Amino acid sequence: MNFRLLVPLILLFSLFNAEAKSLSLRIHGSNTVGAQLAPELIRAWLKTNGYQSIQISQRKEESIVQAEAANGDSIRVDIIAKGSSTGFKGLKGGQADLAMSSRRIKEKEVQALASLGNMTALENEHVIALDGIAVIVHPETSLSTLKKSQIRDIFAGKITDWKMLGRAPGAIHLYARDDQSGTFDVFRSLVLGKKTPMSEKAKRFADNTDLSNSVALDKEGIGFVGLPHILQSKALAISDGEAPAIEPNNFSVATEDYALSRRLYLYLPNPDDANSLAQQFTEYARSDAAQEVIEKVGFVSQKVFASTFELGKQYPKELRKLAQGTKRLSVNMRFSESTVFLDNKAKRDADRIYRYLDERNKLKSGILLFGFTEQKPDGIPMVNYNRSVRRADQVGKYLRKKGVWVVTSRGYGNAVPVASNESELGQAKNRRVELWLK
Repeated sequence: MNFRLLVPLILLFSLFNAEAKSLSLRIHGSNTVGAQLAPELIRAWLKTNGYQSIQISQRKEESIVQAEAANGDSIRVDIIAKGSSTGFKGLKGGQADLAMSSRRIKEKEVQALASLGNMTALENEHVIALDGIAVIVHPETSLSTLKKSQIRDIFAGKITDWKMLGRAPGAIHLYARDDQSGTFDVFRSLVLGKKTPMSEKAKRFADNTDLSNSVALDKEGIGFVGLPHILQSKALAISDGEAPAIEPNNFSVATEDYALSRRLYLYLPNPDDANSLAQQFTEYARSDAAQEVIEKVGFVSQKVFASTFELGKQYPKELRKLAQGTKRLSVNMRFSESTVFLDNKAKRDADRIYRYLDERNKLKSGILLFGFTEQKPDGIPMVNYNRSVRRADQVGKYLRKKGVWVVTSRGYGNAVPVASNESELGQAKNRRVELWLK
């Protein structure tokens, strides 16, 4: 046989007999993340990496994503979405490679997972998206705002007639998502709490669109949906504590000022303990490409954008004067409690801000930084003021190192709260530095 013909045949034989790799990834945790967002992010990630024949099968709280590569390699990703705490338990017990969470990890969970790394560290804690829901009513109703506490009492069945809210008498009709939905999971977490059950009189829906359309036809109705599903209904502005009411939209959720907004997380063990696929997927989930998927599914991405913003009288006069002619960026830099250190999301947001400005040739346009603090019962006004100044200065140093021109950084203490200071979540929202672009 001709040697020149023999060599290709040998190579071809070796190719067909090479052992194909069979890869696996296990992701456990939050229903909000796991029901639809995680499977779609996995699909996009696999497609980006050249996988074909991507199949997703779903059953209740479990999804299986399977795919094959051109070289014969196969991958299976198991997503089990039974609640945030189950993700951390899965990491601890070795049943999961990656944890999904719709809340920040608790201190006791951090301690339980210490052998896998510091789960509050930058390399372990990853915010991948933001979530928010809208409380909706009939489009012709005169009602425009509600307090967060009033919404809780309405859906708990304590406020049953519109006259109890100063409107014309009429029984309140409740419209709510079913227990299996991520939207209900958000509502229960942010409004009802664990100890307050949903009223049995609420009409439950499996679909956001059906719920929204039903409320739009009922002048006595009130419900809650994901932001993209407001449709023909009217969304209410929500206030929390003494903070002014804020309307739900992509900007107010992106800045996390809106009362019914929260972060969605992935938690990854240290590199030595982590499945390399978990690391690769987490990196993709934070990427600019993934933000398109996040928005398509209905969550709010971490894309930076600038928006005109009306400064109410609650803002200090000096700040209103400084901010004239500027636009506010869709990012608030937030901090760990009682510190001037940027939290993990803020550190990554600084990179996003740099890229946003650099791509638009605006690195030298000028950024204004305004710092605020929470107000605790034992808080000292001067301490709050000094801390707000130091936080604004800290953000300024961080951005200057990246080549951003910072015009000024000012602190205003506990002025302009966006949430109640009576809860840890509210205090976290109030600990912030706002960014304004000239």
